[in-house]
Amino acid sequence: MAFFDNLSKKVADTARTAAKKSGDLIEIAKINSNINSEEDKIEKVYLEMGKVIYSAYQKGDESAAKFAAQCEQIKNLEASVAELRRRIQDVKGVKNCTVCGAELEMDVMFCSKCGSKQEPVAPKEDTAGMKACPACGALVAEGNAFCNKCGAKMS
Repeated sequence: MAFFDNLSKKVADTARTAAKKSGDLIEIAKINSNINSEEDKIEKVYLEMGKVIYSAYQKGDESAAKFAAQCEQIKNLEASVAELRRRIQDVKGVKNCTVCGAELEMDVMFCSKCGSKQEPVAPKEDTAGMKACPACGALVAEGNAFCNKCGAKMS
């Protein structure tokens, strides 16, 4: 019977040890979560600091002169992002409203969001036997007297 008593005691001790380790692991996970949360807050503060410095640089503030190289790098990256967004619009065949920025089809003459008149966008390249309408930029078959899109007289 002593054997079973020892076995029972060892099982109970092992269970207590496992429960303590499990509790410790949970506590460590909670603490790590808190650490990650605090580090995220630090990163946000760094980001805000960077935005303040970049804004000062854009305004010509001399205090940002120490960061001119990084600010120029940001400026170049922003230009690259703008070009990539423009390329996406070309692929999608859309443009942005000149007033409100809404995404519009290339041949739209008035914005559906704000109603402002849009400038015609000339096609990138004329298709054989087609020419651009002088009013809206739509491709019109040569020989047509009027544009099929806006009704303007073709010259």
